Amino acid sequence: MAEALAGTVGSFCPALTPLDVCTLWARSSEAPALQTEAGLGCPTLFLCEGEKGGKRRQKTTSSYQGRMWAYTVGFTVLPHVGGFLGWFFNRKEIPVWYEKLKKPSWCPSRKVFPLAWTVLYTGMGYASYLIWNDLGGCSSKAVIPLGLYGAQLALNWAWPPFFFGARNLKMALIDILCLDSLAIGTMCSWYRINKVATLLMVPYLGWLAMATCLTIRIWKDNPEQKPGKSE
Repeated sequence: MAEALAGTVGSFCPALTPLDVCTLWARSSEAPALQTEAGLGCPTLFLCEGEKGGKRRQKTTSSYQGRMWAYTVGFTVLPHVGGFLGWFFNRKEIPVWYEKLKKPSWCPSRKVFPLAWTVLYTGMGYASYLIWNDLGGCSSKAVIPLGLYGAQLALNWAWPPFFFGARNLKMALIDILCLDSLAIGTMCSWYRINKVATLLMVPYLGWLAMATCLTIRIWKDNPEQKPGKSE
């Protein structure tokens, strides 16, 4: 039967060798159902179905890859949204009020902050995608790891309005201390899930340590600063 099948398919598809035909036929789970009264079945039908199936699989794979790219970009960009809004709404306060504050000599230049936060937000955003992907999306297992991440991100976004917007140094200090705790908790919950994601959060935690020390120094060195926008 294999020889007859090879000859029949060869008349339709000369490029296929008898070995190729037999291999395709053997792999078909529907081979018995395709046999006809001639005892040869319909190899052309099988081949057409195989070709259609391959195209469907290719299309499905492309669609899946497209969705994963969208998720990757979405998770990576998300932290930047709050960071940009915090800068946008408080940008006028930086040259007017922040520059007049007493700051330690090791305080980074204003020009360093945008670059640093761009790198840090990108790293933490991609790290959150890795965790989300490893946990199979928004499953019950992701509640604590991604919940801690979301909570610390919310406190991160809240710091500029407290510090620059309300000029409330005490609230800004409380905010960043809580943020430190949640950031550490996030990294601890991520460690067993994805170590690469945890490592991507290390620079962020280091920067938070510096920012916390800076906030404490500014709060101590500027006791006259009260909530409200008094010059």
